[in-house]
Amino acid sequence: MSHRVLRVAQAVRQELAELIQRELADPRLSLTTVASVDISQDSRYCRVYLSVIGGPGEQQEALAVLEKTKSFLRGEITRRLGLKHAPEITFRLDRSIEHGARIGKLLGELRKE
Repeated sequence: MSHRVLRVAQAVRQELAELIQRELADPRLSLTTVASVDISQDSRYCRVYLSVIGGPGEQQEALAVLEKTKSFLRGEITRRLGLKHAPEITFRLDRSIEHGARIGKLLGELRKE
């Protein structure tokens, strides 16, 4: 990735985090964190990885809320960052925390043996 793409990805991550917590202010998003953002070279496509604390029900509910507000988020990101094109946003769950916990548990079991 070029420096520009990395800077845009970081700016999008910061703006999305702020928008989700301050502008949307939906209680279903209170335990949602923007973990990372991947942006295509032309900045037209944006994949947002989210960490949502809670069970599968809460995670799916948070994704549903964000899908409904996607056009608002796209417009705000474009306006705030002065982008030429509004990036097409795709939300995905970040499973790295769950994966890390599972690995930690397995390592703990190995130490016991």
